[in-house]
Amino acid sequence: MALKISRFEAENFKRIKHVSLVPDGTMQVITGRNAQGKTSVVDAWVMALSYATGKKVSFKPVRDGEEEAVVQLELSEGDVVKYHLTHTFKADGKHDLKLSSPDGARYSSPDKLLKEFVGALSFEPLAFATRMDEKERLATLLGVVNLGNFSVDANAGQRLTAYEARTEINRKVKDLDGQIKGMTVPPVDLPTVEISSADVLAQLRAAQSRNTSLVELQEGLAKASNAANNLTGGDLLIQLLSAVRANIPAPANLDDFQAQLAGLEQTNARIREGATRAAAVGRRDELQAEADHFTAEIERLDKEKADTLAAATMPLPGLGFDEDGVTYQGQPFSQASGAEKLRVSIAIGMALNPDLRVMRVDEAGVLDADNLAMIEQLAADNDFQLWVTKVDHSGVAVVIEDGEVA
Repeated sequence: MALKISRFEAENFKRIKHVSLVPDGTMQVITGRNAQGKTSVVDAWVMALSYATGKKVSFKPVRDGEEEAVVQLELSEGDVVKYHLTHTFKADGKHDLKLSSPDGARYSSPDKLLKEFVGALSFEPLAFATRMDEKERLATLLGVVNLGNFSVDANAGQRLTAYEARTEINRKVKDLDGQIKGMTVPPVDLPTVEISSADVLAQLRAAQSRNTSLVELQEGLAKASNAANNLTGGDLLIQLLSAVRANIPAPANLDDFQAQLAGLEQTNARIREGATRAAAVGRRDELQAEADHFTAEIERLDKEKADTLAAATMPLPGLGFDEDGVTYQGQPFSQASGAEKLRVSIAIGMALNPDLRVMRVDEAGVLDADNLAMIEQLAADNDFQLWVTKVDHSGVAVVIEDGEVA
């Protein structure tokens, strides 16, 4: 379905006294001085169509001093008239909507039928391009794009949580790296457990006792050798005793134990420092693993968003979004040229109104001739109808003065 407004008539609506016109199928320009009723013409069909779908409009529809306002529309698909609509607004706030087919058949539930094809008629491209803040722009774009179960807010919230957690962890990792850098790397052969002085003393006493036993053994063997000299045939015994004496181990060097005792505190201090460094390295590695986890989570969230964007059908190639707002050609929307902003805004407006292909462009006096020609061409290319309001009378236009067609 590609409906457009093929006939318009309004009476006593806002500043309108009576206006009747057959609009251009592509771009209907309405001009007039301020406060003459040109905007009321556009507001009339917007309210007549969208009010019935529950999309309320803040202004009062009835002209001051009148009892009621009436808006009549003819909606056509190509050259075929599909619907006749009459919407009557009462000064007391009540309203009456009638919808019929060309053959006179009445629709008993006009509100329900309108909801099927009425889109965001109040969308204003120039407001999107120049006056909306980034959050409003993003919300408007997301109203057009089908992202499935993907939630921009949830994705951004989860990413922010992961990013902040990683930032805090990386700060701790950096602090630990600084501490580790200031610590001495322990020798490879340094014990990992502190040495007890009692253990060293026990080893010293055992060595002293062993040395004493070795001396006594040497002395005993020497005496036996002397005694063997006085024996007949004692040569063989003497040789055996000499062999035994030659294989007796040398006494332990007790100075090593003394040196160990003397440097025990220094050694233990190095062991403690090594243990402190090892603990710092272990904690740093644990934290780095946590940071890597959050990095992976951020990458997952970014990929999820990128994949969703890649799969989404945007109103215009190059259009996208990030946590800060709408983007175009990879840059923030605010950095786009005026023509690019207008092209994007028109494309979004068209996407918001796929069935009733009618869109308002208010205060178009800010657009130069080239931009007006561009949006007219966009409307023609996409089988759309634009209702453009501006103050100046240049070009072909309907001029409104004092609530009527001049």
